[in-house]
Amino acid sequence: MRPASRLVVAFTILLVLAVAGTSIGNTSNSPTAEVAQELDPEGLKRLNEDSRGEVVMTTKSWTGTPSAIGARLPISVAGCETKAPTAVKATAMIDRYADLFRIKEAAPMLRQVSTGVDERGKAGVGFKQVYRGVEVYNGSIGVGFDDTGEEAVTISNGLVPGISLKEVKPRLNRKEAIAAARGALKGGVLVRSPRVVVFPGAGPYLSGPDAVLAWFVWLNKAYISNTYVVDAQSGRIVYVVSRVKNGRSIRRRGQASFAYRKNKESSLQGQAGSRCKGPTELVGFYRSGGKAGSVDYLTVATNGQATLTTNLRKGSKNFALSKKAMRKLKRALKRAKLPELPSDRFRRKPMPNAFQYSVTYKGKTVMTDDGAVPRTLEPTLIMLRRIATKGRNARQ
Repeated sequence: MRPASRLVVAFTILLVLAVAGTSIGNTSNSPTAEVAQELDPEGLKRLNEDSRGEVVMTTKSWTGTPSAIGARLPISVAGCETKAPTAVKATAMIDRYADLFRIKEAAPMLRQVSTGVDERGKAGVGFKQVYRGVEVYNGSIGVGFDDTGEEAVTISNGLVPGISLKEVKPRLNRKEAIAAARGALKGGVLVRSPRVVVFPGAGPYLSGPDAVLAWFVWLNKAYISNTYVVDAQSGRIVYVVSRVKNGRSIRRRGQASFAYRKNKESSLQGQAGSRCKGPTELVGFYRSGGKAGSVDYLTVATNGQATLTTNLRKGSKNFALSKKAMRKLKRALKRAKLPELPSDRFRRKPMPNAFQYSVTYKGKTVMTDDGAVPRTLEPTLIMLRRIATKGRNARQ
């Protein structure tokens, strides 16, 4: 395979792994004005001068850094030999372009998490970002090499620049963090031991200057499965990461496990041979957040039967929607055009006391939050919120 073809294949793989960029530019020896304005000019110049061929890149405009780089970068430019360990070569290449990534030195802020060789003989190394020894949530970077080990051909960058915390020792202990999370999900079952991370936000827009030291506490209860991000200094819940995906939520820790199999059946695992068919689900709606840290999980079946599970009371409430309400809901879901919407759409900086939403319809799940709701989805969210309110007030 020719070098150019190898680069195309490698970069295709890279785009799957890289953090999504807001712009795509093909840069040769003369980068486009758009990329030059966003990226460090000296680092970009060095990258183009080093490469033995075309440089292909995606960028993150909110940090002014590349999210993915495809090039033919000889390791010799970083002072490395071919026989050097792969991780050493990868770290040297990251240091070589530190200005582009807006970092000072790679070694103190990286922890190697993976290394290997793919079926084409190409080696790669993955790193997680750490800040003063604490893992940075979603901070990572990876470097891939050609089959000779003499060129770095891909760099996938998810590093979060600009983190500056006064203290990395939490004031809250583990038990206090769990108690804070259970304040939002009363009776929630702990899935795994909480851990301390540096939390720069969620979604694609991670902000180093806005990062906080936080406990990650994963709790399950019935249909609800959330990781609560608890400020390790104040005890405030700063974000809720939904673990519900495509209508599935699993309770673990040796309990009976409930899995809702969308459009097929529901089953209670843990009771041998217990399987019962139920009505087909029309839509699943998940909402969490607000001042009270409320959590709602609503399902509406095609026959109008609805079930609401909330953290404000024990158990679930079943109620029925009128034929008129069902017609309006189906019309709103059709007009929402969920298949055309991005799966994740969040504000760059989360709003205080904002709600996060998840809507699942015909196999497509869209997650968003207040201030970033797609225009076509707004009428559907309004209806689902009203239905959830009706469920809260319904008599059992």
